[in-house]
Amino acid sequence: MEDARRARGSFGESVAARLFLEKGFTILERGWRTRYGEVDLIVQDARGVRFVEVKTRGSDTFGPPEEAVTRLKLRKIARVAEVYLEKRGWQHLARQIDVVAIRTDAPGAPEVRHIEDVGEGFG
Repeated sequence: MEDARRARGSFGESVAARLFLEKGFTILERGWRTRYGEVDLIVQDARGVRFVEVKTRGSDTFGPPEEAVTRLKLRKIARVAEVYLEKRGWQHLARQIDVVAIRTDAPGAPEVRHIEDVGEGFG
């Protein structure tokens, strides 16, 4: 079960990375970890840096994927983001937290929703 979940998560991160590449972003990191937590993707464009949480589900049985991104999770991502920006001396850059929600049970290609700037005052 854990292997299937991990594979679904990895698939979702690849779909999200492709989405950002198609939108002209540069992928800076995948699965960037600190003692405070992990960020699935860190991407950059001319406007700044985005810290992306990717949620992939096989169905909406337990609700849409984006509902799994709680306020606690957003606070953790914001903390990890601050560490990342500080390590690189990029505190001055614009930043935001995005969510990419993916459902894999849709016929054909997976259903992908990009929800921008969910960081609740982050940045």
